[in-house]
Amino acid sequence: MRIAVAGKGGVGKTSLAGLMTLILSERSPPVLAIDADANSNLGEKLGLDAATDMAAAMEGLRKGPEGVPKHDLLRQRARHAVAEGDGHDLMAMGRPHGEGCYCFANNVLKDVIGALAESYRHVVIDNEAGMEHLSRRTVEGVDLLVLVSDPSPVGMRSAARIRDLADEVGIGARRVTLLVNSCTPDSREGARRHAEAAGFRNYSFIPYDPRLDVLNMEGKPLRGLERSEAYAAVERFCERLILRGS
Repeated sequence: MRIAVAGKGGVGKTSLAGLMTLILSERSPPVLAIDADANSNLGEKLGLDAATDMAAAMEGLRKGPEGVPKHDLLRQRARHAVAEGDGHDLMAMGRPHGEGCYCFANNVLKDVIGALAESYRHVVIDNEAGMEHLSRRTVEGVDLLVLVSDPSPVGMRSAARIRDLADEVGIGARRVTLLVNSCTPDSREGARRHAEAAGFRNYSFIPYDPRLDVLNMEGKPLRGLERSEAYAAVERFCERLILRGS
């Protein structure tokens, strides 16, 4: 199953994408995590460090060795852009360098990522809020679009705008759901009202976990959360919307 995760900055979407990757890698490996955010930090959450990224792999592609098809060259470079973990691997897209970088290799890149993804049971894509890579069809065939928000009405409206943008550009996700992150008991009822006011009918709550804040502040991987309420909530989410349908 291919899962795309999106949301405005600061709502914890990368942490949740990381938890999904870790849970799925334990329950239903192998998993490919794609960091499609130009401000890449999914690797930090997973404890993985890719040697390079796809933007760097595409540099100089026009001036590759003569007689070598660019598709084959990019496929070879893509293998070096994958960091291997325990039950999950990481590919970072990186930030384009130079005008037209992605435009030049977009179709080739799409084919390469598609071919790599076929080797994995699940693909988790941590996307930037603008959904740039999805709108360019770099990654196709999204089965589940997960929109992440905090409990605030501003966060819900932002998630709704991303949902509407996905419709406009024709992402064609088979299912769309909302994850409301960092919910306290006092904020849950208000979050429910805000979610429904924004047009969401399928949503789930992830409890606030101070240990996540500590790990994020210290820049440490998402380990040791297995007995937390937040981890259990993400695990239930994965079981209900991903594992039962895969």
